[in-house]
Amino acid sequence: MSFIKWLTLIPIVLIAVGLGYTVLSLLETSSGLQTAVEQNIDTSGVSNPVTAVLLNFRGYDTMLEMVVLLVALIAVLSFETPSTNKKVAPNTVLSILTAILVPLSILVASYLLWVGAYAPGGAFQAGSVLGAAGVLLLLSGHKLFYGFNHLFMR
Repeated sequence: MSFIKWLTLIPIVLIAVGLGYTVLSLLETSSGLQTAVEQNIDTSGVSNPVTAVLLNFRGYDTMLEMVVLLVALIAVLSFETPSTNKKVAPNTVLSILTAILVPLSILVASYLLWVGAYAPGGAFQAGSVLGAAGVLLLLSGHKLFYGFNHLFMR
């Protein structure tokens, strides 16, 4: 092995040892926040404790995740050039499937978001389905919007 490989192996081993020590030193049982969630479930607006924690107690965490996704989207759109927008040859089967699957995906995402008030999950799964519908639209040659380059560079 070369010197560089040995040099990169040292931090990896240190991180692995630190993680192993952390996992092995965890308490057997923890009091958790179950009583706090049960006491405040009525004020949360939902009946499922998992959804209540995600929507109310971890609201800032969820908001910051959305900010990270927005910054990533802006970064991707800032690299858009006219040469990246290649025209896809029209395909009848692809057009029909896209016309069926995208509205169905929007309906499924709406249902997942609605059922999330009564069962675990919901928002993340709904966002994933909507993202998949957007990817399908882009891969089939549809343009969702013009991007930020057209707004700022005239």
